[in-house]
Order: sequence, then structure tokens, then C-alpha cells
Amino acid sequence: LSSFIQVVIFRDLKENISVIKLFSISVLSNFGKYIPGKIWASLGYVFYLKKEGIQLNKSAQVIILHNIAGNLIGGIFLIGIMIIHPKILGYSGQILMYIIILLLLITVFVFPVIYNSLNRILYKWRFANLNNDIISISYILILKVLLLSTLYWLIMSIGFYYFSNGIISQHLTFEPYFIAILPASWTLGFIALFAPGGIGVRETALVFFLMPIVNEVNAVQISILSRIEFTIISLVLGLFSFYYLGKFKMK
Repeated sequence: LSSFIQVVIFRDLKENISVIKLFSISVLSNFGKYIPGKIWASLGYVFYLKKEGIQLNKSAQVIILHNIAGNLIGGIFLIGIMIIHPKILGYSGQILMYIIILLLLITVFVFPVIYNSLNRILYKWRFANLNNDIISISYILILKVLLLSTLYWLIMSIGFYYFSNGIISQHLTFEPYFIAILPASWTLGFIALFAPGGIGVRETALVFFLMPIVNEVNAVQISILSRIEFTIISLVLGLFSFYYLGKFKMK
């Protein structure tokens, strides 16, 4: 779904690239996030796409919009979970869904205006693109990306729920609080500039957010095993992507 979101943006920018090729490029370039600096994954992404004949300014727009939208939605879940976490603000769990819906509605109306305003400012500084042609991102496209990013986190949370229930004896309930745990932890790992790939930060956040609903042992177990699962999946997909891009030579 993440690669599909990127394809949606590219097609709006009049660039046609297949989902599977973009998926392979994203998987391989994402290994760069384990190098300190937080920029190597993006540089790898741009490098591969340049071989496909896609201009730097368009690749940059996809990276920026995709990452901001995904982490913005994750940030909304993070704000919601912090409001009801018993060791932070400790409000009633019933309010979480209302908070998330309200913040999503505000984001849908405010984010497109802010994004395009920043895009125009960057254009004036000539950071947004190198061809001096401003790229205007439509409101409809931004809305699609926000909605697809929300759907992405919901699907990921469902998978995380079944994974967690399968490795511990304690039964978990699929409730709004649990839905918010994964995107909130992932977003914290992303914004932690000192942690390559969010290693350590995401696991610590997972344990902290899981503690109100499971015991400490189960929280640590879920956190560690989920990182191992993610690493194994990343390696397997990386091998597939390397084979795919090697077999079907890029331009």
C-alpha cells in the first residue's frame, strides 16, 4: 500500500511507473535508513528513480509528501495515545477516537494549504526543484494521500494485533488504543534523528504504550519479536527486490 500511495503521487505528476518496480526501489533504498543521518534512504530512492528517467524535483515531491502525510497521521495517533496514557495525561480511553477523528478532519482541511504554501516558498528559494518549474500539488491528491496513509496505518495495526495475540498468552482487545500504538511508536522512531532506522526508540515506545494493557514481560516480548519479524521480512523483500531489479534491467 505504501508503494501504491507513491504511484498515485507519481501519476498525478504525469510519471508512469509500475507498483512492483517502485516497491522494489523503495525496499532497497530503505536499507539506507540504518545509516546515521536519515537522508541515505531518500538519496538511494532518488538515485534509482533517476535511472528510470524521473526528474529529481518529482522524486523529491513524492518523498516529501509521502513521508509527511504518513508521519502526520502517525503523529495524530501519537497525540491521541499520549492524552489517554495513564502515565502521561490519563484521560478516559473513550475520548481517543473522538480526538483522532477531530485531528484528522482538521488535517484534511489545513494540511493542503500549508503544504502548497511551503512548496511555493521553497520554489522561490529554488530548493523545491532544479528546473524552475513549480510543481503544484492538487488538494484532491493530498486528500487521497492522507486517506490512503490512514488506511495504511489501520492495516498495519490489524497485522500487529494478530501478531501480538499470536505470541503471548494474554488476550488483547482490538480497540482504538491498540490501533494507535504501532503508528505512534513508528513515528517516534522516525523523528528520532539519533537512531538509525528508529532502532531502540520504537521498541522502547512499544513497551511504554503496551504497558497499560499487557504486563511488562509480554510488552517486551512483543516489542523484540516484532523488530525481529520486521527485520526478517525486510531482508526477504530486499532479496526479492534485488533479484527483480537485476532481472528486469533499469534504464
